[in-house]
Amino acid sequence: MERINGCTVKEAIDNPTLLPDNFNYKVFIDDLTDQILKMHNKNGMSDGVYHRDLHQGNVMINEDGLAVIIDFGTAIEGSGSDLTYEEEVSMYNEKKGRYELVSDYFKDDLNMIKEIKNALKIYMKE
Repeated sequence: MERINGCTVKEAIDNPTLLPDNFNYKVFIDDLTDQILKMHNKNGMSDGVYHRDLHQGNVMINEDGLAVIIDFGTAIEGSGSDLTYEEEVSMYNEKKGRYELVSDYFKDDLNMIKEIKNALKIYMKE
C-alpha cells in the first residue's frame, strides 16, 4: 500500500485550505477522467476494471494536485455493460453489526466523475 500525501475530494470541499497551492481544476478532472478511461480499457483489447464505488471520499488529491483513486474493494473486471453495475455485494452494516447482501449499490464510474467535477467547480479558475 502506498501512502498518499493529500486529502480526499470531500475533505477539500469541506476545508479548502487542504488543497495544494498548485491545484488546477482542469488538470485534476482531466487526470481523473484519463485514469478511469484507462481502467475501463477503452483500447478495446479486453474487459476493463470498473471501480463501482467512485465518490468524493474515494478520490484523493495528492500534493501535486493530481487524482488518486482509492478503495477498490468493489471493483470488478467487466465490459461496462449494465451487468457490470447490477450484481449484489456483501457489505458490513454498522447498525446491525453484520454483513448483508446489498443490491443497487454500485455507482457508474463515468456518472460519478460528473458529480465530482460539479462538486469541485467552485475551484475552477476563470
